[in-house]
Amino acid sequence: MTEVEKVAALRAGKALYHMEQENTDIKLEKEFALRDARLDDLNWQNEPTKDTIFRFLEILAVCNTVITEDSEDPDNINYISESPDETAFVVAAKRLGVSLLERTETFIQLKLLKKSESPMLKKYERLNTIEFTSVRYLLILLFARFP
Repeated sequence: MTEVEKVAALRAGKALYHMEQENTDIKLEKEFALRDARLDDLNWQNEPTKDTIFRFLEILAVCNTVITEDSEDPDNINYISESPDETAFVVAAKRLGVSLLERTETFIQLKLLKKSESPMLKKYERLNTIEFTSVRYLLILLFARFP
């Protein structure tokens, strides 16, 4: 039972007799406090659409203006942004295996976790940025992936 299903059941006044055993080993970030056995521990990589999900997480981690705060431990990087939504997307991608490690004026570096392989680093070159305006209500970022 997902968190959404639990809340829906509680709102409908239904008793929840069978509650899942919660995994207390999972570190929850303040921006992303979702627990779901289908996603935790990279379980989404067992899905038939894992390549599409992986690409989606990659896009969440790259297409934003979040910057990283220096940290000696790459697993404890703090993210800073003007929008809490952007931070939440980046933290969600990190929690699901695609971490934003570094952002500079010219490139972005990600760490990609795969269940059966060692972590992989990917770099993206920033080609152009078209800033958000009150007329367009849109931020456009263009990137090219390094080979």
